[in-house]
Amino acid sequence: MRLWNVAERKEIIDLYALGGADYIAVTPDEYYRASKTRLTGISFRSGGQLYPFEQFDLRFNRPDLVAERLGRASPAEILEYRMARERRLRKNGIYGKPA
Repeated sequence: MRLWNVAERKEIIDLYALGGADYIAVTPDEYYRASKTRLTGISFRSGGQLYPFEQFDLRFNRPDLVAERLGRASPAEILEYRMARERRLRKNGIYGKPA
C-alpha cells in the first residue's frame, strides 16, 4: 500500500505486509522501518543484483524518520528512536565514542 499527501501530490511511504503481523515501511528516499523478525529474505535490488537490508541497516534503518513522516508518533517517541539510532551508531564506532 502506498500512502500519499494528496494536497502536495507527494508519496509519503510504501507499506508492505509480511504475513499476518510483520511489516516493512519504506520512504521514497529508501529509509525504512521493519518488524525485527522480518528482514530475513528482504533485499534491495540494484540492476540485477540483490543486497540484504542488513547490509544497509546503519544507513537506512530510520524508524524516527518513518514515524515522523507518518505523523502518528509523539515527539517523545520520535526522540527515543533518534536516541536509539545514535546509540547504535556509537556502538559501531560511527558516531562519537563507542558505548
